[in-house]
Amino acid sequence: MLILKFTTFIGIVVLLDSIQATDITKSLLRGENSFCSPFLTWKRPEHVVPFPHEWHTFTAKSIHNPKEEVEYIIKDIPEDRYDEVVDLMALYILKYEPLYVALKFWNDSEVIKHFKAEWRRQLKQKLSVACFRNDGSDEIIGISILTVVEKADIISKTIATYINDKLDEFISLIRDLYSFDTFQKYGVKEYLTSDGFGIDPKYKNTGIDVELVKISEKICRTFGIKLTSSIFISDPMNKIADKLRFKPNNDRSYRDMRQIFGIIPPVVTGICLKTLVIS
Repeated sequence: MLILKFTTFIGIVVLLDSIQATDITKSLLRGENSFCSPFLTWKRPEHVVPFPHEWHTFTAKSIHNPKEEVEYIIKDIPEDRYDEVVDLMALYILKYEPLYVALKFWNDSEVIKHFKAEWRRQLKQKLSVACFRNDGSDEIIGISILTVVEKADIISKTIATYINDKLDEFISLIRDLYSFDTFQKYGVKEYLTSDGFGIDPKYKNTGIDVELVKISEKICRTFGIKLTSSIFISDPMNKIADKLRFKPNNDRSYRDMRQIFGIIPPVVTGICLKTLVIS
């Protein structure tokens, strides 16, 4: 799922829950918050596991010989690679993900800049992970931008006007999906969400995407988080979420998207907000 940062907007800020927010509200009005992404107050506990941490090793198909398997590893993204990661996320998602290709986001430098700014901000929670070949390689081949959202976070509910009409329509669609109240439905004060899965196209059919979704459950267990909830925007990722027992909460069909975006190719059958309860 993708939550973006946009610095040009007009509108009204709505504060969720009663907390001290005078300075933060001023920042919102200066345009420093994303269109619907919260001020992330959750901090990674230092005493649970060290940072950066190696989370998981697994075997999957080799890109050179599908009959062979090689070992991969998923680990925390170190701070000195954040700039590289946001560049790779833009490439892997905006250039190659079918829905974003259809919306031509890759062709707009301002849109790319805003995506990168939001991912960079979310990386500061030190929860995002990357996948590597486990042979000493430092090449990043898969990424999941992970954040913890708390009920007490402040969320911008601006009525926005953006430089890109398709972007404006896309944001409205994401807002609509997030109208589902995850906190109330599941009785939680926080949950883990992925704000983007980016995979090197060469590795698309190796099974790395499954492991990047699956790792969220292990991270939740480690930090005592009871829920992971994300928007899945492609058919393959929706199928993976279903396989891993995620339950749908709110969705929009291809027909819905045609009504929103106009004539676009049938690149996806729908997008869906889905949740996995950590039992």
